Amino acid sequence: MAGKTLQTPSLAIGIRDAGLDPLYQPAVNVLAKTWMDIRSFLPEYEKQRRVSGVRDGGTFVLGPSLRDQMLRYADSIDAACHVLEYPHANHTAPKSTLGKFSGCSDSLRRFAGGHADSNDYDTFLLQKGFGHGFTYLLIWIKAGHR
Repeated sequence: MAGKTLQTPSLAIGIRDAGLDPLYQPAVNVLAKTWMDIRSFLPEYEKQRRVSGVRDGGTFVLGPSLRDQMLRYADSIDAACHVLEYPHANHTAPKSTLGKFSGCSDSLRRFAGGHADSNDYDTFLLQKGFGHGFTYLLIWIKAGHR
């Protein structure tokens, strides 16, 4: 087995293959892409926060490019949640999923505003929120979208 490469599907494909109703796939694609992009810029956010010298509970000036990027991702999360909030047919809204992703959007908006609730715990909670959001989404799918 040495030297073999493990091939895994993308998050959006894995969720699709778990039985996601195709009508929700565009929203899930947005959430998965947003998560991947956020993971790529979080180190820059943490660097800017650290360099600013801000203390827990304080505020600092975030670079405008990163600030605008965070706000765009928060808007994308909100748009995806809006789709999931209004299920079709005999499905129910995935309330736990929506709560977690809405919390992620709120966190990004706070980060964009330069709020530093804690010097790394808040970013950990953002990442945890995405993890729980996707987990609850899978549970909702496996429960027949109920």
